[in-house]
Amino acid sequence: MQKLIVVTGASTGMGASTARELARQRFHVLAGVRRDHDADAIRTTDIEPVILDITSSEQVAALAARVAADPRTLHALVNNAGIQVNAPVEARRWRSGGGCSRSTCSATSPSPRRSCPRSCRTRAA
Repeated sequence: MQKLIVVTGASTGMGASTARELARQRFHVLAGVRRDHDADAIRTTDIEPVILDITSSEQVAALAARVAADPRTLHALVNNAGIQVNAPVEARRWRSGGGCSRSTCSATSPSPRRSCPRSCRTRAA
């Protein structure tokens, strides 16, 4: 039975190349793409496109449900999707609480470099 792999950000570039190479190696790839025309472009026998905007909790939940319903065990996740921020990372408030984007961190400063290292080390699960 083929192994299942999820590749996010598979519309173009490194994500699309990774999805194609994994399919060539006989993995079944769930390829996260944002648009229907990107899905049509990458679809093959071993690449199953999934509409996925990683900032949409509904689409992330739908992908999780798709993986859970598959009889194959998830072998790997290639988390290639990202967002573009046109500012220094220190100036960006991550999520609603600001500070670190790690779920285990209690830091609330907008500067991860100043507030997170100690909090993340002491609160990491």
